Amino acid sequence: MELEKRMLALQIFDYLFQFVCEIIPELEKDGIPKEYMPQSRFRNVSNLPLNQYGKGPFCRFKITHAFRKTGAYLVVINETPKYVGECEDFGKRWNMGYGVISPRKCYKGGQSTNCRINNLILGAFKSGDKVNLFFHETNNRFEVEDDLIERLDPEWNTKGSRQDRNL
Repeated sequence: MELEKRMLALQIFDYLFQFVCEIIPELEKDGIPKEYMPQSRFRNVSNLPLNQYGKGPFCRFKITHAFRKTGAYLVVINETPKYVGECEDFGKRWNMGYGVISPRKCYKGGQSTNCRINNLILGAFKSGDKVNLFFHETNNRFEVEDDLIERLDPEWNTKGSRQDRNL
């Protein structure tokens, strides 16, 4: 794997990712991350089961340099790419998707990937790991995501490339 860190950027193969920020969850006064279990706030009139990642716990975080751009992103833990994703709106994906887990996201039909990634970020932070976020602006976001998943096989990506998912 060709992985090179330059100033505030990360070159992975043919793609240059810009550093966005270190993800730091909201903290208690003692520096421990605040943990949330939003499921109890959902009025579950249909008696839906939790999705497979809906148990939590979850954290809250905000990407302060959020921008409305299309592209691919990387979650990098201690200099190792752990998750590759794509987005139409980077700010929305991170601040309204992964950064806040609403009660409905925890149940079947909700956002299980958001639950899983949020919980993994919380676990990494609690373990003392650095959680960094990088972004590559491109209109070919699906191709970039597929290429990087195929070549990197990131630990937090569970479904393989988009092409594999459509087989």
